[in-house]
Amino acid sequence: MKKQTTYRAALYLRVSKEENTSFRNSIENQKQFLVEYLKNMPDVSIYDCYADNGYSGLIFEERPGFLRMWEDIISHKVNMVVVKDLSRFGREHIKTDTYIQKIFPSLGVRFLAAADSYDSLFAKEGEQNLLLPVKNFINDQYARDISIKIRSSQEAMRRTGICAKAYVSYGYQKKQGRLYPDLESARVVRLIFLLKLEGKSANEIAKQLNIWGISSPAEFRREQGHPYYTGFQEQEIARWSGRSVDRILKDSVYTGVLEQGKRKRISYKVQKVVWTKKEEWSVVKGTHTAIISKAIYQLVQQISLLDLRRASGQSEPYLFSGLLFCKDCGRAMIRRNGSLKGSTYLCSSYQKGLGCSRHAVLEIQIFQIVLSILEPYQSQFLAAEKTMQEKAQKRRKNKIWNIFIEKNLEKIERYKRRMEQAKEDFLQGKLQQSDYMQYQDIYLKEQEYLKQANFLCEQEKRKREIENQRSKAIPDRLWVVLLIDKIEIFQKKKIRISFRFRMDI
Repeated sequence: MKKQTTYRAALYLRVSKEENTSFRNSIENQKQFLVEYLKNMPDVSIYDCYADNGYSGLIFEERPGFLRMWEDIISHKVNMVVVKDLSRFGREHIKTDTYIQKIFPSLGVRFLAAADSYDSLFAKEGEQNLLLPVKNFINDQYARDISIKIRSSQEAMRRTGICAKAYVSYGYQKKQGRLYPDLESARVVRLIFLLKLEGKSANEIAKQLNIWGISSPAEFRREQGHPYYTGFQEQEIARWSGRSVDRILKDSVYTGVLEQGKRKRISYKVQKVVWTKKEEWSVVKGTHTAIISKAIYQLVQQISLLDLRRASGQSEPYLFSGLLFCKDCGRAMIRRNGSLKGSTYLCSSYQKGLGCSRHAVLEIQIFQIVLSILEPYQSQFLAAEKTMQEKAQKRRKNKIWNIFIEKNLEKIERYKRRMEQAKEDFLQGKLQQSDYMQYQDIYLKEQEYLKQANFLCEQEKRKREIENQRSKAIPDRLWVVLLIDKIEIFQKKKIRISFRFRMDI
């Protein structure tokens, strides 16, 4: 007498994002349905449940639950796959048919779709060759129709200025499809643009933000209760990077412009995303409150193109870096040290042996000329600066450095509470000793990091207060960049200065 086969069943459960609001196809309902269904099958025991919540039925390879089940199938831990219906298993009809009619039979795996009354163990040839492909094709077309409707809906939203993005740009929050500045992160965005105007590179800005203990965009979203994961993260706690700062500096959303549709999926069956042409973007102006003025944004874009080279070990660029050009050939001027009279600027074409002439001019001479030109406007600048300082004095309680320090203190208290909770879980046996020690190490390091960050924030705060009290009779880098577009050097040390706007005496 032939021994009856005992089946170790894998219950596969799946629901897409679009279906998540329906209880009928919820993960819980699918599991309950299948458990009840299998009670009448004594030769079947449930080995494990494999769930993909919020995953499309089109791409098998991107479903973690399916991949875990596949590992158990090829390891011969399970020899039966049970789903509520065929659409729960997959909606791409070719791949779905391949698994059910070719791969599973070759591995000796029984397949059961309960609501569709399909069981590969008892299926007749007609069901295998005709009925099954037809049902899978219908499921495929359903996925296609849903994809078209979603895409059309998103395009309509974009055209009317409604934000259809899953994640909004750092500095904003989304309410009912509209963007509103987030007070905390918007302050950081303004600081990033200010540091760029002062001559710092994206990497230097990122380093400074990390030193001050300011949460990166990914960490900020998590602190707000929004899970967010990025492929760029390399540490347990995401820090600022030059790339994340550069993305902020180039994002026109901060000027009140909403750009969408920059990327799209190749098709409803392929998850791969490609960049679209700029003319295909959906661009709507004035959809939300700007954090950065258009003038400052444009100035930062221009500064980003400048050659801001500096001496080794020097944190700030030279006063005129990226602004000096040879009038005859149009190439940038190169700064050279070594002269007894100070640093000299030379034409880069001449220096590299590409023709032109030296056009040599001392840095101190350029400085004196710039100072003499700006002198008539000095009283206006100082009066405006004094007014700004008086306004800042009235808002002293809201200074950005005080806010950063306060936020860091809140984070320290949060890590202390997490340490206490981890200790309690360990004592109650909910946490293994190795995990407990790992958490304690992370939380202690973060507290020390934030304490050091607050110390450095206090230093920066005092430094900027001293700078604000100091007379700006002598131009600094920020002053020069805000006023001057470029400086052209002629032969015989003649200089022409082009301002960013017309200046009248």
